Amino acid sequence: MKTAVTIFVFLLATTFAFSQFTISGKVTNKKNHSIEYATIVIQKDTSIVSTIFTDSLGIYSIKNMQEGNYRIRCSFIKDSLSFTVHVTKDTIIPIQMNGPNNTLENITVSSKKPLFERKADRFVFNASKSAFAQGTFYEEIARTALPRSISAAIPF
Repeated sequence: MKTAVTIFVFLLATTFAFSQFTISGKVTNKKNHSIEYATIVIQKDTSIVSTIFTDSLGIYSIKNMQEGNYRIRCSFIKDSLSFTVHVTKDTIIPIQMNGPNNTLENITVSSKKPLFERKADRFVFNASKSAFAQGTFYEEIARTALPRSISAAIPF
């Protein structure tokens, strides 16, 4: 009976000694809109314990945390926030970033054809991109830009 009580006390003590907690929360901006894919870095002393990103709803969760003091740093684009928290149980920490949530409205992707293109069987001269194309005919452009003579052996 005494050994059963001793084993029970030992198991109970080890359960409390190795308790693992969860830190979770939501990252928002001043307008209370969630910030997706913000970076959360958890440090204990000088070592990094965990680095995670918020999901598409701005929610983060770090599991298997031991009791103790942690420094939490949250960053998104040019905005950063850092604070210290003492964990003794499962903790929910909502984070509100100071800066505005800058989102892009439009993105314009443009490209230009190169002046010369090498194809598998030929070179292509894009005359419209040439400086010679200002007010001249294409025959004149061809005479000016292309080589005078082309010599090639064409096997038949």
